[in-house]
Amino acid sequence: MITGRLSISDLNKSLNERLRMNVAAGANGAVTKEAPNGLKDVVSRRGEGAKEDRTGFIVVRLGDVAQSPEADRFKTLTELAKRFELTSLLKLMEEQDLGSGRRLVDSVSPGRIREMEDRARQSAFPPLRSLLSYWLLDARGRAGAIEEIVKRLQALPGVADAYPHVAGQDPALNPANDPYN
Repeated sequence: MITGRLSISDLNKSLNERLRMNVAAGANGAVTKEAPNGLKDVVSRRGEGAKEDRTGFIVVRLGDVAQSPEADRFKTLTELAKRFELTSLLKLMEEQDLGSGRRLVDSVSPGRIREMEDRARQSAFPPLRSLLSYWLLDARGRAGAIEEIVKRLQALPGVADAYPHVAGQDPALNPANDPYN
């Protein structure tokens, strides 16, 4: 227990240290891996991006193009790529029959996402990346070639990152926080 006056900085350090301890210990029984920032990232209990967890979709994170307010009006990645002349991306999407692509987050309008992110940037925990940068390509018909397609996407101009989409899992319960245990 900490006594006396506690500054916000001290509180943040304390919370970060607790988070480090929980994540490093493999909270909730998950497997952990070392991240570049020294923390450990929690990954799938079956292993990082295990093939049986994959959905057949590919997540693409675009670079600066997606930050333009003009990009908000596009419903498909094909439309956006045509407007911003991402010809290599268009060519790969057509060549690999990946469909037109859709926003990863489509339950909230891009304008509303932009408003929420603008507000969040003023908080103590500003977002590192915009949700508007993420798009989903359908590679379900090309399951055996997903790794190759991802590597090719990662090398394209305008694409900041690409990776196979992994299905969510039920949370692992920790006996310490399970009231039914």
